[in-house]
Amino acid sequence: MKWSLIIVTVLIGGAVFAEHDDSPFPTNLQDINLGKLPGNLSIPGNIDLSGAPTLEDGEKLLEEKCKKMGHPEAYAAAVGAKDEVKKCVMNLVNVTELQAEMEKAKPTGDLDIVFKKYCRKSPDLQRCITNFTSTVEPCLDEKEKESKYLVQNISESIVKFICH
Repeated sequence: MKWSLIIVTVLIGGAVFAEHDDSPFPTNLQDINLGKLPGNLSIPGNIDLSGAPTLEDGEKLLEEKCKKMGHPEAYAAAVGAKDEVKKCVMNLVNVTELQAEMEKAKPTGDLDIVFKKYCRKSPDLQRCITNFTSTVEPCLDEKEKESKYLVQNISESIVKFICH
């Protein structure tokens, strides 16, 4: 997997969920326990994430890449876009509230009602992610730009899986 994809994913995830201390979502790849993912999902095999970047590593690497690609001003825009994607997602989903709604709906089997409420917001979520990845694009080389579309497709696929 391309490091740029990992960095963009860590930046988005870290930006969005860093303020929720009780969030079930890891902000660093090293914190992911592949044996125990949400929803009893697991990934077969042994994947070593010990060398994966932290949020700070991702930001530093992005800054270096922006300079290398001749767009040092793009780093400031990318940091601003990270803050924007964070605000955007936080306005769409309060993780603590979502967890409470899910816990309340579980006993009655009404999780679909909870998901439906949030799924209506999915086009806004996709816009948040697309705006972020587009802002980061000047810092990426041609091969890495393909990762931008992969991030967008993965996020769209996750939303479709949850919502349909």
